[in-house]
Amino acid sequence: MRKTLIMAKFNFKNTVQSRVFIIITLIGPFLILALTVLPGLLTEKSMTVKEGTRIGLVDVNPALKRQLDSSMRTLFIFQDFNTAEEVKVGIDAENLSGGVVAFNGGESFLYLSRTATDIVTFETLKSVINRMVIGTRLEEAGLDSAYIDELSREPAWSQQKASSGEGEEEQDFVSYLYTSLGFVMLLYMTTLLYGQMIGRSVVVEKTSKTVEVMLSSVRPSELMFGKILGLGLAGLVQYLFWIGLSLLIILVLGPALNISLPASIRPASMGYLFLFFILAFFLYSSIYAAIGAASEDEQHMGQLGWPLIIFLVIPMVLVSTLVANPEGLLTKILSFFPLTAPTVMLIRVLVQMPALWELGLFLIIMIVSIVLAVVGSGKIFRLGILLSGKKMSIREVLKLLRQA
Repeated sequence: MRKTLIMAKFNFKNTVQSRVFIIITLIGPFLILALTVLPGLLTEKSMTVKEGTRIGLVDVNPALKRQLDSSMRTLFIFQDFNTAEEVKVGIDAENLSGGVVAFNGGESFLYLSRTATDIVTFETLKSVINRMVIGTRLEEAGLDSAYIDELSREPAWSQQKASSGEGEEEQDFVSYLYTSLGFVMLLYMTTLLYGQMIGRSVVVEKTSKTVEVMLSSVRPSELMFGKILGLGLAGLVQYLFWIGLSLLIILVLGPALNISLPASIRPASMGYLFLFFILAFFLYSSIYAAIGAASEDEQHMGQLGWPLIIFLVIPMVLVSTLVANPEGLLTKILSFFPLTAPTVMLIRVLVQMPALWELGLFLIIMIVSIVLAVVGSGKIFRLGILLSGKKMSIREVLKLLRQA
């Protein structure tokens, strides 16, 4: 045990004294806020049409053109053109933001734009023109379009969580999505970073034959546990600093500077992020230690480690699905599968707190998985640390585990 602690202290000091560690630690809280708050703010601004947006019109009847000029003059500037080609030239020259081409006397329309992704402008024009065309048809049929429009007016809707307390800020899907994505990316980057650091350290010591000298003084298990504990302590220090500074921003600077933060970014969320990082770190770092021991070089380690990266990437790829369906079958399966559980359970906690029995089952599964990973990795580490001259496949690594 004493030698394990010595190895842990050695790896901890080497990690925290590096410039990269210090820089990442200092910018971490701002990275968290940038990943969780900034995208939502940018999206909110991008969901509005800029005043004075120039739109070209082709074959739009004069009556509809007058209605557009009258009702939307503060938002759009409309200009008539003879052909769609002229509108395309104007868009390419950046004189126009888009164009509307009418067909069949105004029974169908085509919207032209530079990117075909400015959905806000398209939907705004589509909604207004559709309403005007329908109103014109009603008037031509002798019906009072204003009266019918009033009768068909849709009621106002808003959305709020049933568990929201009085005065709690409402949060929409986009806010939940970006907040969850920010936390998932942070967990992904730190778990992968520290896991690969352990694997790379083992590979370097193995290829440089340094490990042979070290094993003359310590056992393989003490060497592996020392690396995991040392880097784990460094990660905990880093996360504690991030969470402390983030809480300062959330609780003090945010209200003082009138900064609006998503409702899911709260002190409890930071606590869960810290807990799930600990679980993910010890699981992945144990496996990466075994992969490093079974690898011939860093390139070989990357080949053996790609399945782990896939399981870390899956929650990021499915984040919108997981946020939209926090109680869905797929979400629950992934939240109890050890390699994806920390990330997916974090998403569930941010969106809708799972039942206590689910959190308890999750913790049991993770603790058992970590124990099994440590025991299995220790066997592979003990046998693979001195093997050289042969690149093993994943099947051979598993065979090595069975033979240990």
